Amino acid sequence: MGVVDICVIYRSIVAPQMTNKRTSRDVDDLLARWGVVERPDAEVSCGDDVVIVVDGPVAIVILDRPPVNALSVSAYEELTRAFRDLAALDGLSAVIVGAAGTRAFCGGADIGERQRLGSDSSARRERERVVDDFYRELGTLPIPTIAAIDGPCVGSGAVAVSLMDIRIATTASWFALPEIDVRACGGARHLMRLLPTGIVRELALTGRRLEVVEAHRLGFINHVVETSDLAREARDCAFRLAQKDRSTLLATKRTLRLVEEMSLADGFAFEQRTTYELGMLDAEDDR
Repeated sequence: MGVVDICVIYRSIVAPQMTNKRTSRDVDDLLARWGVVERPDAEVSCGDDVVIVVDGPVAIVILDRPPVNALSVSAYEELTRAFRDLAALDGLSAVIVGAAGTRAFCGGADIGERQRLGSDSSARRERERVVDDFYRELGTLPIPTIAAIDGPCVGSGAVAVSLMDIRIATTASWFALPEIDVRACGGARHLMRLLPTGIVRELALTGRRLEVVEAHRLGFINHVVETSDLAREARDCAFRLAQKDRSTLLATKRTLRLVEEMSLADGFAFEQRTTYELGMLDAEDDR
């Protein structure tokens, strides 16, 4: 599937996303793909567009909105609630974010829905608020996040994975910012945190594909795997994180997020303060 194919779906008004009529068989197949069926103690909850699995110290958030997992207002809201609830969950050390289906990891925002808002300014402002809430909740999630990407990841999907801590993608994956072709703009600033500015400008101005090999070479993708290995690689990574001391893990994640906006001197000083605070926790444990 190419950029043109994605954009046809991306900007469709006549054929909006189908209602997700998920059956128990569908859920079983989805859980099997993520290796959860072998984990009888895992807790599973299914929303309209999102399936959440909590498996001890690891959670898996699965976007399931056929045909290409485009993000509607309701999907944004459901994901935001999921991240907010997981942030408050004791004992959680890692969150994997994946997607159902084989056509795309995420086809971006549901442009058809946005265009159906027409000139309703209040509805458009409400949509912007919902989208902002989603990115803020994901970007400030205190628990380390792992993006498990399989297939095209465009627009809002590319922005979302840029806010996660570790990105694992399959050889079938590619990325794009096709907003230029649907009279929209947004997301490039987030990608500039991880990709060279010149590359991001080209992606935003041309809408071209960033193939996974190039994305890996540029440091946007941490690891490239075959589709059949994605779930295992993501789970292995998550459980490696879960083996770390949780207070240190969360403190490190918080520090990495905050120092990004600081000067070199201020950022280093903040890291040293965090080290001091963690050392005090050690001293208290030794008492």
